[in-house]
Amino acid sequence: MNAVIPPIEKRAWHYKQEKVKSVRIAHLRNGVMKLLAIILPLMAVTLFVADRLGRSDLFQIDQIEYQGSFQYVDPNEMDVVTKEALTGNFFTIDLLAVQRAVMGISWVKSVHLGREWPNKIVIAIDEYEPIMRWASGGLVMQNGVLVKTSVDALENAAELKTLPILDGGAADLPEMMAKYALWQYELSALGITIEQLSFSDSNAWTLSLLNADVEKFNLQLGSINSDARFNRFVRLFSQGENYFKHLEYIDARYPNGVVVKRKPLKVDEANSDEGETGA
Repeated sequence: MNAVIPPIEKRAWHYKQEKVKSVRIAHLRNGVMKLLAIILPLMAVTLFVADRLGRSDLFQIDQIEYQGSFQYVDPNEMDVVTKEALTGNFFTIDLLAVQRAVMGISWVKSVHLGREWPNKIVIAIDEYEPIMRWASGGLVMQNGVLVKTSVDALENAAELKTLPILDGGAADLPEMMAKYALWQYELSALGITIEQLSFSDSNAWTLSLLNADVEKFNLQLGSINSDARFNRFVRLFSQGENYFKHLEYIDARYPNGVVVKRKPLKVDEANSDEGETGA
């Protein structure tokens, strides 16, 4: 059997509940006001600081430090490119835009940028290292990148004159690099160096070689079976090295042998021998 709550007690219970609810609302209101009293000043300070930091006339970049060997990259060109890409101040500068601009300079392999308080950025670059010369003007990097330069610039750089030369079409560069690596490895055991590797429009291979006696001669391989013809030359040379002296060229485009043309010998040299012979 359910108990009956007298009307007076029921009203007192409702009054108590309303009072508790009012107290809770008052506490919540006070908490919100205190929170706003903290947040609003912080927002004002944040907006003020953001406005000051975003102003281009404040915290300007006054110093740019360039780091690198600059063996091939022109520092003046790099300075011009950097300043053209430089926008904003110390806090708002777009470093990625500057990095992309510097990466567009010939010879630049990688770029690293950083800020130094209060008004300085540091740009450090790594340069490509050339391993070959390109006959029509340019240098070939280890990763196969061809950097175009003038022929005169190559001739005037003493450290570049000793690099082997590739002569062919730009589209054939990967194949030429692969052939050079393979053939030079085999020739090194014979004391022979490839000075120039040429690949003609008719797909014919010609090697300009330098032997251990510092004698230059050409090896003609033609356009078909170039590897087999090259291996035949290596085999013949290793078996009769003394026979291959005073060479002008070796024509290996024959099915079963090679044709050798020697340079004219001096009159006082014994066993003078010139002209073409077969091997």
